[in-house]
Parts: sequence; C-alpha cells; structure tokens
Amino acid sequence: MEKDKTEKEREYYNRKILKESFSDEMKKPRRIDWAELIAVFIGVFLGLTIRDVIGTEQLISNSAARFFADTVITVIMILAVQGIFALAKKLTAKKQN
Repeated sequence: MEKDKTEKEREYYNRKILKESFSDEMKKPRRIDWAELIAVFIGVFLGLTIRDVIGTEQLISNSAARFFADTVITVIMILAVQGIFALAKKLTAKKQN
C-alpha cells in the first residue's frame, strides 16, 4: 500500500516537472538562422542537380548503393555551400573591423 502511494506521488511529480519544462521551452522564442537555411536549400538543390547530371540511376543498378551515392553527393554539396557561407561571413566580419 505504501509503495503504491509512493509510486503515485513520484509519477505526479515527474509529470509536473515534465509539464513545467515543456512550458518553459515553448515560451522561448525560436530564432531562425536564414543564412543557414538558404545554404542548406542551395546545397540540396545543387546536390540533386549534380546527381541528375551524373545520372546515378543509369550508373548504379543496386538501389541501396544508388541511395548511398545520392546521399553522399547531397551531403557533400550541403557542407560545401555551408562552408562557402561561413567563409563569406568571416570575410565580411574582417572587412567591417
């Protein structure tokens, strides 16, 4: 009987803590980094374009290997564009100083 009461009390406080932490997180404003969003969009677009130009559908017959190759191409392009954006941000910061 005493264990049941202790477990119920523990569950109540756990729920209360979770509810308070979620409400605190929901109140915080979310800032969107537009430069990163644009960089990812451009990277995905370039990755998919390069994938179509290369023609991975005709080159690779295995669907798992084709998926892996497409993913690698897209990730490389996303990282390349993000690197270019980061470099441009550093260069503009140096010019302002």
